[in-house]
Amino acid sequence: VMVMAIATNIHTGGAQDPPWSNVCAVDDEGHTTTACSSEATCCQQGFSVTGFGCCPLKDAVCCGYTCCPAGTLCVNSDEDWDMVTTCVPESTTATTTTTATEVNSTAFGVRGGSGGNTTGLSVCKPGALLPMASDRLNAIIIGDSVSIGYTPYVADALQDQVFVQHSPADVSDGGAEETAYGLQCIENFLRGSDGSAIVPDLLYFNWGLHNLNTDPASNVPGQSGTVEEYLPSLVNTTARIMDWATNDNSGRTAVLFGLTSPEMCDVELDDEVQSLNQQALELMSEVGIPTVDLHAAVVDVCGLSPQASCLGEEGGGCPHYSSDGYEYIANSAIVPKFKEVLGL
Repeated sequence: VMVMAIATNIHTGGAQDPPWSNVCAVDDEGHTTTACSSEATCCQQGFSVTGFGCCPLKDAVCCGYTCCPAGTLCVNSDEDWDMVTTCVPESTTATTTTTATEVNSTAFGVRGGSGGNTTGLSVCKPGALLPMASDRLNAIIIGDSVSIGYTPYVADALQDQVFVQHSPADVSDGGAEETAYGLQCIENFLRGSDGSAIVPDLLYFNWGLHNLNTDPASNVPGQSGTVEEYLPSLVNTTARIMDWATNDNSGRTAVLFGLTSPEMCDVELDDEVQSLNQQALELMSEVGIPTVDLHAAVVDVCGLSPQASCLGEEGGGCPHYSSDGYEYIANSAIVPKFKEVLGL
């Protein structure tokens, strides 16, 4: 009941909605590859397959991987993937040469601060790159870098029956990242990269590995969050997914959740993974979403954490795997569950 009430509040449109018209990028043939809503801003996104993404702020200032509200300056802690951006009002004496440390020492909080400073948002990567297939069923996988690893093997195993794509369109980073980023960007993930509404037959989603921080000060928006932040954002994201599948898509999209794979090199981190999995399992049971247990699938063959090697690789499952490991996860756990849910 709680989840559906939240979903009603955040419902934004139906599967017949027109494509988003705020075009960010086109291919050589003039086809839109990335588009944003009218309430968002096109920004470059280095981890997006198209090179662009959407800042969920109108008329935003693009800062690199992040973005700030209009009327502010970007003060970045770094230029790489782990940058944290402080958004400083233009009216202050700060300039773009001010260091993040100097700003943080006076007025910076995790999600906002005194003096009008706020934390920049991570630019949302776009959704699945290709249109839905017309000759097969369609499945979308939303998840982290581990899901990026096993998606090609799921797609290969089901290629004659199901067209499988990953959302967001990211092959080099952490995909859907932490649950706060997932909630912020879920509207992008539930559309095509060109902003078109999609109606897949199955949506599979997973969050967990990017919410293992215990200190909020170590969070990097769009990369990592705390264990405490995991469930509240997952509740709201799940609500939106349910609303999208049931109302926007008129019940034509089945939904499946993947319990997170283990941290095989660190028993304390794996304890956190199992705690998050239990929270997710209880939530999915409450709202009626079936689950597939990736943690159990790996532990069944590798043993409990810690392990020096797993699925044929030294350091396998820490948290990533070799190609053999990803193929095992796909074929032992995900593909059978996809077939079950889709009635294949």
